[in-house]
Amino acid sequence: MKSASRSLAALFPEIEAYTALAAVGMLILLVLINLFHLLPRREMLPSVLLVLLVAFVALLISAIHSWEPPSSSALSDSSARNYLLAIASSITLFAGLEAITSSKRRILMPNIRLPQGLWITLLLGGLLLISAQLFIPTLPIFSVLDESTAVTRSLAGTGSFRTWLTVGVIFFALLLAASECMLTSARVLYSLSRMEALPRIFTRIRRPFRLPPYIFITLTMLGSLLILFIPSAWLIEISAGLFLTQVILVNLAAIRSRQAEPERRRTIVIPFFPLIPLLALTFSIVLFFGLVPVGLLGAAGWIAIGSVLLFVYSRPHLLEAQHGVTVFGQDPETIRQEGAFRILVPLGSGVERRYVLGFANALARQTNGDVIPLQVIPTADPLAIQEGRRIAEERNTLFKWSTRESKGNSVPTYPITRLASSVAQGINDTAVEEKCSLILMSWPMETPKEGTRTGRILDPVVHSAPCDVAVIAYHPERLSSLQAEEEQIDGDIASPPFQIKRILIPTAGGPHAPLAMRLALLLAREFDATTQTVYVTRPDATESELEGGRQRIESTIEALREQLSSLPQVDDSSADMSQFPIESRVVRAHTVVDGIVRAGSESDLVIMGASEESLIDQVLFGALPEKTARACPTPVVITKSFRGLPRFWLRRVWDGFFRSLPKLTRREQAKVYRGVYQGAQPDTDYFVMMGLAAMIATYGLLQGSTAVIIGAMLVAPLFTPILAISLAIVRGDIRLLKIAFESALKGIALAIGLAVLLTVLSPLRSVTHEITARINPNLFDLAVALVSGVAGAYAVAREDVSTALPGVAIAAALVPPLGVIGIGIAMWDVNIAGGASLLFITNLIAIAFAGAITLLLLGFRPTPGAEQKARLRVGLITSLVMLIAIMIPLAIVFINTAREFQTYQVVETTLQNYVETNPSQRLVQFDVSEGDDEINVDVTFNALSAFSEDMAENLRNDLV
Repeated sequence: MKSASRSLAALFPEIEAYTALAAVGMLILLVLINLFHLLPRREMLPSVLLVLLVAFVALLISAIHSWEPPSSSALSDSSARNYLLAIASSITLFAGLEAITSSKRRILMPNIRLPQGLWITLLLGGLLLISAQLFIPTLPIFSVLDESTAVTRSLAGTGSFRTWLTVGVIFFALLLAASECMLTSARVLYSLSRMEALPRIFTRIRRPFRLPPYIFITLTMLGSLLILFIPSAWLIEISAGLFLTQVILVNLAAIRSRQAEPERRRTIVIPFFPLIPLLALTFSIVLFFGLVPVGLLGAAGWIAIGSVLLFVYSRPHLLEAQHGVTVFGQDPETIRQEGAFRILVPLGSGVERRYVLGFANALARQTNGDVIPLQVIPTADPLAIQEGRRIAEERNTLFKWSTRESKGNSVPTYPITRLASSVAQGINDTAVEEKCSLILMSWPMETPKEGTRTGRILDPVVHSAPCDVAVIAYHPERLSSLQAEEEQIDGDIASPPFQIKRILIPTAGGPHAPLAMRLALLLAREFDATTQTVYVTRPDATESELEGGRQRIESTIEALREQLSSLPQVDDSSADMSQFPIESRVVRAHTVVDGIVRAGSESDLVIMGASEESLIDQVLFGALPEKTARACPTPVVITKSFRGLPRFWLRRVWDGFFRSLPKLTRREQAKVYRGVYQGAQPDTDYFVMMGLAAMIATYGLLQGSTAVIIGAMLVAPLFTPILAISLAIVRGDIRLLKIAFESALKGIALAIGLAVLLTVLSPLRSVTHEITARINPNLFDLAVALVSGVAGAYAVAREDVSTALPGVAIAAALVPPLGVIGIGIAMWDVNIAGGASLLFITNLIAIAFAGAITLLLLGFRPTPGAEQKARLRVGLITSLVMLIAIMIPLAIVFINTAREFQTYQVVETTLQNYVETNPSQRLVQFDVSEGDDEINVDVTFNALSAFSEDMAENLRNDLV
């Protein structure tokens, strides 16, 4: 609207001072035209657009004869940032595509029409941008954006008719664009209002209006404020920032959706996935650098206002509106106890349903809480929401009947059936919406799906739950036999299928243990069961170790007594808990799991908290509770406490990263192992190639030829034995480790020996720049080695990227440092040999460590057995200690190098400033050297007059 008013001011200069008010007046006029439906029929819109386009093209053609190509100086004035800003601002042209598509109730053949529309928009937008750069190259970008009269002047030329025609075409085109954008905004607000995200008042139509008036009143007020108080350039910058943010989020969602929802139906399938979304993502991020801070701050402020509106009003009302649409169950008008201990129980169709509901009811009775049985129906394809709604309505009736309350059960139960993109997402969303305190899930002890430890539903729920989680691990065949033995009343779910008499609590400790103790005591009070703590020690434990175990048991019992005093009182019979039976026991076993399993087999239930073991133990071997659950015949309850939002989001970031990495199957791992094993053999081919690589590298170093040295890196086979060391550490394979060390040591000795021999025989023994570049390693070299180790291990493990191995070999640069070591030995130069040795040791340790970590993340595991796992721990810890040790000298060198570079820059800047203030002198060269307590600077000048002592003293003072 502001551009249209400025175009109009080109014809009527007297309104130049009132362009903002004129823009507001035209906005009000457009609103009234739309409200009273005074626009011509929409069938005439293509004809109007065609006339405007023909007129615009005719004006461009008529202006070509007077166009002069821009000079090189004019082009040089346009900085790269201005071009980025122009492109980022032109992104807002896609609002026209959105207006066109939203004006259609339904797009026929979207798989054909939408790509055509995208290509046409891209083509026309590119042509418009190129035209603007050709015809108006010397105009600053803000003048182009802020004043449409610049375009008018460039096209009008001479003659009043051309000026009036140009202004008329631009004026009506801008009014038409403003009208379509207004209608698009109105449709969005109307849709949000129908979804309950905005007040329902926006959907009401009052006579004599043809459209909802409150929407257009809101748009008029907001548009008037923006026109009167915000400059046009700022508005375009903010719009570009918001659009780029939307593009980034959409492409991130597209990449995530293809991985998480592979079965989802898609109208358009983009080829070369995920190349195009990643390119769009990168392009959008780069364009952000072209926006001025005002645009970024404005976009951030607009998003912040929208976020406040979302969380304060829209989200609560959307959740209420979901009942009967995606959530089916209890009437939302039902009054529930505020702040009650609410237990969410996701249920399947297995034998565990009655068992899990019995546990939930027992806990709810002891906490005066509620139970929410949940049934999730996954609808990965949003287009099938209607079909999913029909299925949910049918199943919800049966689900409510199957979870009905039995006689005498006083626990409030609110069954819910929910549609969700996945079962895990439905569980977590329900936990947030219902403000649940605990999620109680079942875990049948079966073979886990590949790529998960506990299953495709349980894994994401446990890792992303917004509250406490308790998982009941059981063996289906064991539970079925127990249920067959129990005589249950049909439909009675007031208690588990068997009575709990003994509950075992291992003294594991950790942050999740208090929750385990609390649940154990609640169940013990419900069933009047005996609670027993157990400590597992080695079979040959000493008396001091046994005494430590007894103290651990005493501390556990003391913690249990404290938990007893904090339990909620249900009735008078539970008021005195001082005599509550708590037993203790010490078990001798070879492993903790064996001891807990032996004690658990004599109990009815084992409850333990999720352990805080190391990353290697938890991610790679399975944590202690998981291994106990798989081995114990008795049901095991594993608890995990919600530890606050910071840890919650850090855990989600780590889980997202870990799950995004590809996992090799057992067949792929075996193939990689065979390849690495064969490549690490110290056979004839290995020594021939290693010797040739050493000779090429030595000659390249003596000549100072980078190309020859790169050739040696490509030929050298030393990278494979080092990766074999990584694989041997991961698998705990001593045999492979010995072979890899033997190959590496023999190859190193051969390379150094040949370098010494060739240097002794060579008549040229000068220290070239290629040699000096490898005798002062720093932290950058360590970083390069670490990244090279990651890239090498990934390339070896993944056949699709194995072609990158030559590039990895160049980056690793293993053989040249060996050549420099040999040259230093031949020259009897300790500095050369020592510096190159430090560089090679850095590369060796960093590549082996990074390769081992990468192989672990890709799915390689030690062979079964505690000994192999211990070897892995020792190998990784040893590598890490050596890596930290090697970082110390590298950090010292890095700090000294950085200090020298900073000193050099200060000296250079000072001398340049001196020369600028003394035109009669010209700087030739300078050299900086550091002494014990001083810095010496030797400077050479070309001067027209003698350099006096006073001038030298002034320069010395400037340097100080």
